[in-house]
Amino acid sequence: MTRRLPVAFETLNLSADLHNNRAELGWLIRLTNNGQFDGQVQVTDPQGRRNLGGNVNMRNVNLAMINPVFSRGEKAAGMLNARLRLGGDVQSPQLFGQLQLSALDIDGNFMPFEMQPSQLTMNFSGTRSTLAGIVRTQQGQINLNGNADWSQIDNWRARVTAKGSRVRITVPPMVRLDVSPDVVFDATPSLFTLDGRVDVPWARIVVHDLPESAVGVSSDVVYAQQ
Repeated sequence: MTRRLPVAFETLNLSADLHNNRAELGWLIRLTNNGQFDGQVQVTDPQGRRNLGGNVNMRNVNLAMINPVFSRGEKAAGMLNARLRLGGDVQSPQLFGQLQLSALDIDGNFMPFEMQPSQLTMNFSGTRSTLAGIVRTQQGQINLNGNADWSQIDNWRARVTAKGSRVRITVPPMVRLDVSPDVVFDATPSLFTLDGRVDVPWARIVVHDLPESAVGVSSDVVYAQQ
């Protein structure tokens, strides 16, 4: 089923200009009862060096605006803020500043755990970035850390680590388990890898009804009592 995402604008301003060998694009978007996006991007000497400049800002953008795309009873919450500055050139772009997602909370049947307000922060310093975040759940949390490097645009790399302790995972109606992940995800233009381990210190699987095709336990089975 196709779902629509209605967006109401309080202000929508776009501008474009080309003068003194510089192309410039600017925007100001204010959302009704929500935050705003604003910024400008310049390309100096667009036929030659193509140097980049400008800034991109997101101010108090509430993720509740995407709730119409979710099913009934599902929702998202969180506040998005960013202050970013562009540099470098088209062949080697640079980014400076910070992007922060705070009070992130997603409630949906597709989530394997009950999420509590969480946070994610990305810091940019030219051709490198770092990531730090905490995903909180009703039981346990997952700590996220990462970094990326695009100093060689054709040979970029990114890494994200996830560590947690006894995070309760629920898959209704039969499965409940606690997981303690310690995994590393690496990405390059040619290869994605996922390494590490996920411990399961506790699990409970309840089978309410067996299918007619199920085979009974053999009489040769010996049960060990602890």
